[in-house]
Amino acid sequence: ALAWRPDGKILAFGLADTKRVILCDVEKPESLHSFSVDAPITYMHWMEVTEESSVLTSFFNAEDESNLLLPKLPALPKNFSTTAKIFSEEKSDEIMKLMGDVRLNALVLGNNSGFIEIYAYGMYKIATVTGVAGSCLALCLSSDLKSLSVITRVEISPESEPEITYFQFDTSLLSTYLPEVTRMARKFTHISTLLQYIKLSLTCMCEAWEEILMQMDSRLTKFVQEKNTTTSVQDEFMQLLLWGKASLELQGLLMSQLTVKGLKKLGQSMESSYSSIQKLVISHLQSGSEALLYHLSELKGMALWKQKYESLGLDVTGIEGTLADSLV
Repeated sequence: ALAWRPDGKILAFGLADTKRVILCDVEKPESLHSFSVDAPITYMHWMEVTEESSVLTSFFNAEDESNLLLPKLPALPKNFSTTAKIFSEEKSDEIMKLMGDVRLNALVLGNNSGFIEIYAYGMYKIATVTGVAGSCLALCLSSDLKSLSVITRVEISPESEPEITYFQFDTSLLSTYLPEVTRMARKFTHISTLLQYIKLSLTCMCEAWEEILMQMDSRLTKFVQEKNTTTSVQDEFMQLLLWGKASLELQGLLMSQLTVKGLKKLGQSMESSYSSIQKLVISHLQSGSEALLYHLSELKGMALWKQKYESLGLDVTGIEGTLADSLV
């Protein structure tokens, strides 16, 4: 099963063998987001909400103002294998737009186990419908979020023909809380994207450190292969340090690989890798963490407005715990 986002920029498709849904950028062949589902997806429908209201208009304006307050995320280095292409562009904040426009759109998933799930912006699950008989053949969520139509195939018995059943569900609760659902979904989109950005920054730091280890490892590999003694590499260097006596193999390593020129070259490589790690921490990791803290703080403010958001499941205690952990 697959579905296009209404603006045509992202394709969602389900993998039956792994029970995962993947959102793929059509302009750059890479996965932007993925999540697991309980059963193989048999049908997808991606729609855009067309309902207008003064509350939503003010929210759209506020969304633009928040973008002005946050610094742009620096582009991650392109020379690391794990760097996603979308984060290595000059305008890496474009990921926020690619993961979902400000206007709410919803990805509706139907499976063969009687479950219907609705994901705002294709990422944030806002509703689950259970008890639908049969395997989903088609579904459609109205553009005002007030009704959900589902067509299923029900297998009565192996001998009889399957029945085609039509269901229509009242989803006016989503329409009633549309501004609140939209704001929560946007916050989830931002937070999920920033977590991915921070994770990739940490991975780039690990790769930069691994470059140092690989260069040292390449110098020791030949020594280990030619070593005829039963002692380990650590023991060889320890004997040299304590007794000032080196084996013939270690002497060959010191004379050919660990010369003054070789050590200077290794030192330059280590300094370059250290500079890369320092830049990733100061520029990328700090920028991503500050933006994450900003959105978590706004989410806490939303949770404190219990009249609007308590019925949607926002928990102040959980958010405060997350904020405390992020500040440690």
